Amino acid sequence: MPRSNKTQYALLGFLALRPMSGYDIKKWVEASISNFWNENYGQIYPALKSLTEAGLATKTSDETAGGRARHVYALTEEGRAELERWLAEPTRPPSIRFEHLLKLFFGANADVGVSIEQIEARRVDCVSELKRFRSIEYAISESESDAAQRPFWLMTVRNGIRATEADIEWCDESLVELRAMAAQEAPELAGAAPGAGKARAGRS
Repeated sequence: MPRSNKTQYALLGFLALRPMSGYDIKKWVEASISNFWNENYGQIYPALKSLTEAGLATKTSDETAGGRARHVYALTEEGRAELERWLAEPTRPPSIRFEHLLKLFFGANADVGVSIEQIEARRVDCVSELKRFRSIEYAISESESDAAQRPFWLMTVRNGIRATEADIEWCDESLVELRAMAAQEAPELAGAAPGAGKARAGRS
């Protein structure tokens, strides 16, 4: 199996939990790892085919109530060994693409108010994300199933919590600085409260 294909390793990980169909895997992706990793059907089904061809998974079929065949995939011993090998290998640095930072980097080309609005919008999104992460953390903590998996799942969601808390703190710091810049251009904005959100400092 090509070692650059991380989709296949993600699927091996899900099949290590229990046998699943491609549909099951997609639902698990959406409910568990979509905060930091995503897979779509166009990636899942070709990867499942490759796993079975490589002997890392098996496929069985049964008929659903609608008469359509449902394919269920299960991990083989070879597949489990490959998953364990991948888990132990060094992890490459992640690819990073944050549009709000890209826009802020070039912020000198627009009114300061534009950057203020961008960062305020980012903060609103982060607050919403933080609530969602904490809800997920609570649901995992209260779950009575998958006890062996729970500590690892909690660690991943807490990564999201810590990162989002830090992002909110950064937004607040940046907004203080941006509003100070705006106030220099338009003194009437000097007393703008955090979260006011609509400062527009025109440049002459």
